[in-house]
Amino acid sequence: KQQPVYIKNTLVVFDREISKEIIPEEIKNDILYVVAPFAEKILEECFYQFRKLRCLFLPQLISVGPHAFQQCYSLSKIVGDKIEILEDYSLYQCYSLANVNLLNVRKFGKKCLSECHSLQLLENEAAIETDKDVFEEDVSFQLISFYKLNQKENILNFDEMGNTLQYLRMPCEQQDMGNPENILVAKDSHQSFLGVCEIADPFPRAADLRLRGATKEHIQSSKQEQPFVSPQLVYCCKSSLQWFSKRIRGLVLSQLTELTTSFTNYQCLIFAHLPLCKLICESGFKFCQSLRKLYSSQLTQVGKQAFYGCLSLTEISSQYLLRVEESTFSYCQSLFNVDLKSAVEIKAKAFHRCLALKQVICNDKVEIDPGCFSDCDQGKVNVFTSNENKAEVANAVFGAQQRYQEVLCFEFVERRQMIKRIRRSKMICDRIMHLRKFVL
Repeated sequence: KQQPVYIKNTLVVFDREISKEIIPEEIKNDILYVVAPFAEKILEECFYQFRKLRCLFLPQLISVGPHAFQQCYSLSKIVGDKIEILEDYSLYQCYSLANVNLLNVRKFGKKCLSECHSLQLLENEAAIETDKDVFEEDVSFQLISFYKLNQKENILNFDEMGNTLQYLRMPCEQQDMGNPENILVAKDSHQSFLGVCEIADPFPRAADLRLRGATKEHIQSSKQEQPFVSPQLVYCCKSSLQWFSKRIRGLVLSQLTELTTSFTNYQCLIFAHLPLCKLICESGFKFCQSLRKLYSSQLTQVGKQAFYGCLSLTEISSQYLLRVEESTFSYCQSLFNVDLKSAVEIKAKAFHRCLALKQVICNDKVEIDPGCFSDCDQGKVNVFTSNENKAEVANAVFGAQQRYQEVLCFEFVERRQMIKRIRRSKMICDRIMHLRKFVL
């Protein structure tokens, strides 16, 4: 066995089996990424309550043990196409998990996917049976596709999923149909579904529906007066808010200056692109548990509890906010590094129980309430400010600005740009070498 290596918030492991004993306790709250190119098995409770963990590179992973990633609230992506076994509670309460390949999983353990609020797309070609409680508690699926499942025991509650589920492939009969009228099914679904649901032909694959933020097409569509909804359920318009349901997964409003409509409990909403928005009302995006990114180049004002319970929120244009109101970001479990360079006041419980929060960047005039970081119990929050009148703030330390690796939201932007620069430099070098041959 080879000892794991810890480099700048990344843990590199070389073993085929990973257990909790090999990971030093003192780095638990600093690990953002795990790279384990040979790991085939993650043992029980290995990464239990690693609250800042973001992304896993596990290309050979086959088996995930009981409670292995339970309460990894910020975990958003698992890279690996060979997963076959998810034991009981293996991914339980991974609130932010949005991207994991479940195509080859043949065993789904009890509650292994429960409370994975951001997991909207599930496609599986291997499972014949599953635990009946695999989806229990608060799911926000848009697509569920099983190719081989063959059990009559209920695993889906259509009354609870009715607000989110749009596409369903289910070859087995369900004892309690509930109310699936608004769901589109594959033509190879069980006859009991074909009798009450419309058929989607062709039936989409998960890759067709995956979102990575606003695209050029979305932004172009948002320049028109009449609302347009894309196949991925992205709502695009200049400023009008009409004709949308709680199934909406993206919001692109190119001319909206004030958001006075509350999107409370829009559990499918993944991103909001509001480039001219200056104000977001009280409870504007409260309990939007899948919301991952909000962009605005002019945002200066947000109301109380505007992002309360946005468990997956990772990126927000906060650099021009003047005040952070009470409970604005409470329970934002994926916030890591927040830029508040323009803020003059941060009020009580502004970041209450933001367990992944590592740093807040402020100016020299900011007034910070002593209780703004209440219950941020996973180590101290670094507050960077040149203000010499530094009051005692619970769960915070005042220090120099810390630099971190890029924090994953949808994809690694900085790394992609670096690769482009390297390729461009190589191309220029190749041209120079080619020209030198003729000159010399």
